[in-house]
Amino acid sequence: MAEVYVGACASRVNSGFNARWFEQGNTTDLELAAIIAFKAKFPNAQNKACLFHFAQALMRRFTAANFLKKEYEEPIVNTWFRRLFCLSLVPIDHITDEWTKILNEKPIFDQDDKNNKLDEFLEYFVNTYFEGQLEMDLWNHFDTEGPRTNNDIEGYNLKLKNHVSRAHPDIYKSIEVFQVQETTSFVKYKHALDGKPAPPRRKFNIGRDNEIKFYKKLFIEGNIGIDVYVSHLLLLFSFLKNKKKNQDPNVSDSSDDDEFENAIKSDSEDEEEEL
Repeated sequence: MAEVYVGACASRVNSGFNARWFEQGNTTDLELAAIIAFKAKFPNAQNKACLFHFAQALMRRFTAANFLKKEYEEPIVNTWFRRLFCLSLVPIDHITDEWTKILNEKPIFDQDDKNNKLDEFLEYFVNTYFEGQLEMDLWNHFDTEGPRTNNDIEGYNLKLKNHVSRAHPDIYKSIEVFQVQETTSFVKYKHALDGKPAPPRRKFNIGRDNEIKFYKKLFIEGNIGIDVYVSHLLLLFSFLKNKKKNQDPNVSDSSDDDEFENAIKSDSEDEEEEL
C-alpha cells in the first residue's frame, strides 16, 4: 500500500504538481515500508521520522515490558526515560557519549525480572535505532528546521473521525462529511490567498519551541555544554498521563509540533499522555 501511494505522489511530481513540497523533505511515521518507498521515489529529498511516533513507540515498548505506572512515575525512572528520548534532539556526534551516560544511569529495580525487562528494552532500542534500518539521521532532529512531526495529518484524521462519529457511515453520512470538508478547505484556502493569518498555535507549545531554539543556539555558540543543554531539554517533556481538557475551538490542531509535543495519544479517546 505504501509503495502504491508514494508511486502516485511521484507521478504527480513528475507532472509538475507540487514538486517543491517533495524536494524540501518528508516526515513519515516509523513505518519501514513507507520510509523505503519514499527513499526510492525521492532519493534527493530529506526523509525524517515523526518525533511524535518516535516517542510513542518508546513509550509503548516500555509499558509493554510490564512496567507499572507508579514505577514509571518514580523521578529516577522518569528522568532516565526522558533522557533516552532526548537523544532525538542532541547532535548526532554526541549521541554515543549520551548513550553511555544513559547506560551508566540505568535504574536498578528490586526485582530481577524488572531489571531483565529493562535490559530487553535497551536491546530493542539498539537493534531498532542504532543497528537497525531506522538510521540515526532519520529520527534525530537536532538540525531540523521546521516541522518535526506529521501531526497536522494526524490532527486532520482525528477531526474527520470525530465528525463521522461512527465506524461504518452510510453513503448519505459520507456525502455530508465530504461536503463539510470541502467547504472548510475552500475557506482556509481563500483565507491563505487573502493573506489572513493562520489559526494560532497553543501558547505553551510556542514557548517550548522557543526554549528549544534558545538553548540550542547557546550550545552551538559554545556558551553551554552538552550536559547543560540536555538538562534544559529534560524539563520540557513529561510523558505523564492526563485527562484531556477542552480545547479552544479557535486554536489550530495542525501546527507542526503542537500535537507531538503536547501529547501522546492513548488508545482511549478520553485520555492522552503529555509529552
